[in-house]
Amino acid sequence: MDETKRKDKRQVTRIPVRSGSGSFRVCHFLFKGRSFACELLDLNKGGARIRSGRKLKPGQELDLQVSPGSGVGPIKVQAIVKWCQTGNQKKYQAGIQFEHFMEGSYDRLRRFETEHAARGGG
Repeated sequence: MDETKRKDKRQVTRIPVRSGSGSFRVCHFLFKGRSFACELLDLNKGGARIRSGRKLKPGQELDLQVSPGSGVGPIKVQAIVKWCQTGNQKKYQAGIQFEHFMEGSYDRLRRFETEHAARGGG
């Protein structure tokens, strides 16, 4: 198989999160009763890619909260870590699969996705 032509396996569109996106890049995850700050790298209806100073293990369950701003309330989900890699500056990147949206969060995520597309972002 030609590695230069690998396809993205996702069935949904990823929303890249740029550094100019304000507070949206900042997220938090709750693990074993403690809150940890993380940076959101991209997002879709099925999951997210985050950067964290904490190494996560595949299979770990956690709660993730993202605050997109722009009139959209916080997006809160129960999630599972699918993969984790060492990144630069002693940070880790992790793939997070959403399992259960809490408190209307799925509707807020869809609203954010629609607004992102309307701005020409997707």
